[in-house]
Amino acid sequence: MPSAPQVHACLWCGATRYAPSLEHIIPEALGCPEGFVLHEGVCERCNNGLGHVDQALVRQFEVQTVMAGIPRKKGRRPTIEGWAPLRGAQGPNGPILHLNAGPDDVIIDGRPLKPAGRATGIHSVEMSRDGRVGTLRFSMDIGRDPKLRRALYKIGLETVALYFGLPRALDPAFDPVRAYVRHSAGDFAVIVMDAGAGDGHEVSAPWKGPEGLIVPVTIFGVSFLLDLLQDQKGLDRIEGELRKTRGGEGWSRLGGRRP
Repeated sequence: MPSAPQVHACLWCGATRYAPSLEHIIPEALGCPEGFVLHEGVCERCNNGLGHVDQALVRQFEVQTVMAGIPRKKGRRPTIEGWAPLRGAQGPNGPILHLNAGPDDVIIDGRPLKPAGRATGIHSVEMSRDGRVGTLRFSMDIGRDPKLRRALYKIGLETVALYFGLPRALDPAFDPVRAYVRHSAGDFAVIVMDAGAGDGHEVSAPWKGPEGLIVPVTIFGVSFLLDLLQDQKGLDRIEGELRKTRGGEGWSRLGGRRP
């Protein structure tokens, strides 16, 4: 008589009796790559309950999703709502953006837009025109929302499950990551780097360095390095190498204790 298939505990809450829920490792609203999903190991309650964590990542990249026309869940059109000086959506002929370059509040569709500046996370606005073609450039801060790091570590642990299997991701060594993602308990750092060319997503297999378990994640051309071990020694080592080779250029560290 064939044995019953093994049922793994939920990766996040540890429940053993649940209906598995399809989990997109990168949120659907960012354009999750095909096949980058978990078909088991995440219960519906955790899938839905951690949606607010995923939203911090989606808000960070609202501009990119509007420009690329990536739909939200259930086909809803992408919008920009999370930045005080900026609002946007997909119109009938492409993306429509409203950016307040300052210095005072302006009203768009009956709602105020704050002026761009360091305090609002969008700054260094430059506008130019060449004939009928206009160019708008601005800088956006990364990591202002502390939930962003939690969202990235959610991707990190689910990547371990995808590449190495659920039993590996359920190892108690990753319980601090679970507590951080679910309850913001503890503090895990992220190193942010410019990925250079390209604007897609890439999550490589985790790699075990001399210290730490490192997961590289690239979203819309921005690379994040995560260390899934609580002592963060692997990330400390990488930061030390970056300081030697790059100084303070082209990378930064979000959160966590400093080495």
